[in-house]
Amino acid sequence: MFPTALAQRGGEFTITSKENYLGREAYSVEWKREPNGPVVDQFLVDGMTGFLLRQQNFGKPGGGAMNTQLYFEDVTF
Repeated sequence: MFPTALAQRGGEFTITSKENYLGREAYSVEWKREPNGPVVDQFLVDGMTGFLLRQQNFGKPGGGAMNTQLYFEDVTF
């Protein structure tokens, strides 16, 4: 993943929940182009390392059905 590109894209990132994924404490983070706009991307970020464990994209307009999903099925640190 390219965290620099994510940081430079603007918009609004919001932590929405904390969950367990693959035995790791992780934070669910939503990204919207505008504060009151639809969710365009949702990330699952490892709470200890900051590593992106999953990314779901809902297309450029956002708010619709999931367009793509990238995820890990197993991690070892």
